[in-house]
Amino acid sequence: MGGVPPLGYDVKDRKLVINEPEAELVRDIFSRYAEHGSAARLVRELEIEGHTTKSWQTQSGSYHHGRTIDQQFLFVLLRNRLYLGEITHKGQVFAGQHQGIVNQQLWDAAHVIIAERKRGTRDRHNESPALLAGLLYAPDGQRMLPTYTQKKNGKRYHYYVPYLEKRQTAGATKKPGVGGMGALPAGEIEATVLAQVHRVLQKPEMVIGIWRASLSLKERAELDEPTVVVAMRQISTVWAQLFPTEQHRLMRLLIERVQMHHDGLDIVWREDSWHRFRRELEQHPFVAEQRAAIEEKQNETVWEASA
Repeated sequence: MGGVPPLGYDVKDRKLVINEPEAELVRDIFSRYAEHGSAARLVRELEIEGHTTKSWQTQSGSYHHGRTIDQQFLFVLLRNRLYLGEITHKGQVFAGQHQGIVNQQLWDAAHVIIAERKRGTRDRHNESPALLAGLLYAPDGQRMLPTYTQKKNGKRYHYYVPYLEKRQTAGATKKPGVGGMGALPAGEIEATVLAQVHRVLQKPEMVIGIWRASLSLKERAELDEPTVVVAMRQISTVWAQLFPTEQHRLMRLLIERVQMHHDGLDIVWREDSWHRFRRELEQHPFVAEQRAAIEEKQNETVWEASA
């Protein structure tokens, strides 16, 4: 057997043998996860206690230090059937030649929580996506992940938190010397970004840019200049009529990234955003209504002139 031995085992004579101090840690991880079901909390506790992934030495004598245990490592460990004394091959499970570390009862207790987590993940995927998911970055370059807390009354409070703080521990940073941001209330940061987006889209040069983008396309644009002007001036009205999934899609069409600083933020726009936005804009019902209203007014003017 080659490669890095799993935590809790050493390799002797090409066979897995239990490393008892590590095996005790593995059992403790299963037990604590089964007890409270919080991977984030368990990762923080393990870091405070000084635990890491496996440190090991190659046959040539090279020593490899363990790294910080994160949630990804944690779930790989919790799903590894080696700890039951089993092996998997092409999706099938067989009894192994090594001794297991956890018993079936402890395995089942942890996997009840994992199964509930899977159901919760599917439910969250069916919910509306966070407006800035995949776009927001902390000052040290970490991507900010959407998350939430839920009170006993069922009310949810949504936040964005740096990746390392969510996966490892509070205050974890990507660049030494650059302080972490902690959790940011989602409503506040989304409102700030959205206000900047609306202000930019309402600027005369941006309205002209959208109009010129329409004219530059090979296909015949459905928009005319008066419709563009009305729609852009009332962009907040258009935006309010969009479903959250549509709002999220438009943000990704327009924005490359939102870079946070400790004293503000910068929006980096996509170079081809105006062509894409034009296509979305012309399909919106509000825009269609404005186009019809303008055409009706123009027809009335023509009728009055000819009367």
